[in-house]
Amino acid sequence: MLRTAITLYLFSTVLATAFFTSYVLVTSRARYRKYLSAMVFSLCLYLFGYLMELQSTDLDRMYFWNQVQYFGLPFYPSLWLAVVLFYARRIKTLGRPLLAVLFFVPAFTFLLRLTNPLHHLYYRSIHISGSGEFPLLHLQKGPWYYVQSLHALVCMLAACWILYRLFMQSGNSPTDRLRLLLHLNASLLPFLGLGLILVDFGGNGLDYGALLAPVSLSIMIYTVFRFDFLELLSLARESIFENSRDAMLVLDNDLRILDHNKEAEALLSPDQGALLNRPLQDAIRTRPDLASRFTEDSPWSFLLDNQGLDKWYEVTTSPLKNHMGRSVGILKNIRDVTDRKKLEQELQKLATIDGLSGLYNRRRFMEVAQMEFLRTKRSQKAFSILMVDLDHFKRINDTYGHGAGDEVIRAMGRLLRNTFRKTDSCGRLGGEEFAVLLPDTGSADAFHVAEIFRKETARTLIPYGDRTLAVTASIGVATFSGSPQDLDNLLQQADEALYTSKVQGRNKTTGAFR
Repeated sequence: MLRTAITLYLFSTVLATAFFTSYVLVTSRARYRKYLSAMVFSLCLYLFGYLMELQSTDLDRMYFWNQVQYFGLPFYPSLWLAVVLFYARRIKTLGRPLLAVLFFVPAFTFLLRLTNPLHHLYYRSIHISGSGEFPLLHLQKGPWYYVQSLHALVCMLAACWILYRLFMQSGNSPTDRLRLLLHLNASLLPFLGLGLILVDFGGNGLDYGALLAPVSLSIMIYTVFRFDFLELLSLARESIFENSRDAMLVLDNDLRILDHNKEAEALLSPDQGALLNRPLQDAIRTRPDLASRFTEDSPWSFLLDNQGLDKWYEVTTSPLKNHMGRSVGILKNIRDVTDRKKLEQELQKLATIDGLSGLYNRRRFMEVAQMEFLRTKRSQKAFSILMVDLDHFKRINDTYGHGAGDEVIRAMGRLLRNTFRKTDSCGRLGGEEFAVLLPDTGSADAFHVAEIFRKETARTLIPYGDRTLAVTASIGVATFSGSPQDLDNLLQQADEALYTSKVQGRNKTTGAFR
């Protein structure tokens, strides 16, 4: 009667594990689904082998089915720990070092069990104990059996510890606490079963791990359907998070990285390894200036060299709160806004740069001049303005056409940019009239540099079609050194000096020094 009950009990569990393996593979999109399905399948092989062992009555058959169990039994604890690590978001992938730690001992155990008759390292001896209705295989344990058991105990204990820490950090949410408590119990039962086997509880040769595994599996199946363990309900969020072109970071309140997508790893840590559970400041230690700004809640932008290209990124922040409204972390969204920045710069250029000369347009030049005028008044330093007008420009348009005039304007723009300092500001005020702003420049230096430019203009030959064009310039210079009191008066002085240059024969520099 007992044998029949155990047989039915294990048979139903084998069917359940087979169904559950298929269900996980077909319906789940959780990151750890392949490890979860592998774990359940290994449990299925283990229980099926033990079921057939119990149905056998001679030693050879029982020995064979015991071997079948080891296609799944050694790997079950390691796979369960891998699932818990993924579920708790301690890892995003199983790297080679972790794979070796988790699966070297189980793989070696599998080989030793299959070759046990050659060395007896796993089982020293095997015989049948009991009689009548319920004969059992009695196995005298070898040294490697205890190595495998220790590895399994460590894996299950680590899984229990991780779930316990999650349970303690789950706050006051009854749903989260119940879900984690069930996970913890599902992990504890195999741990308990292995302990009973090691102490040979009852001395009857029963595999308590196999007898407790169905209970653990039942708890697991319940949590799947009750608490979305497979993340079926979170599929849309997971898909958006992982497949987003934006880099996304989930941080706790201490700015430690709890989760991230692949874009964040590619952006912030292409050569540094895993980001998970690292302080944000450590993850971007090459840019400490950014780490301090990540505490800001308002949107902000930064420039980053990404694979040899300068790219702009915008960072936005979304608070993460639990059902009680308490802040539990933040989501940082890092979006590539390079194209937008380029468009903004292009629009700004169109709004501030003269399209023909490449210099500031009149509106932008006047804005810069006003800012410099106010700065100079505060610092009580001097600055100068040059008003430049091309001589007989209308004659060039009338003789050679407006295309020639445009080419002269372009050449003047290049000449102005190449002649004056980077700190100077050049603008086209309209037609053939230009202006140059010279910060921290007194009247003598301003007159001297104006003369250099005038002479360089006269020497410049401008290619146009099959001919070359020549042009001269008249210049007026005005300097602020405490007076006049406003920019308009200073510009008027420069304009009057320019007029004087024109009246006195052109191709001349005149200073309005009062």
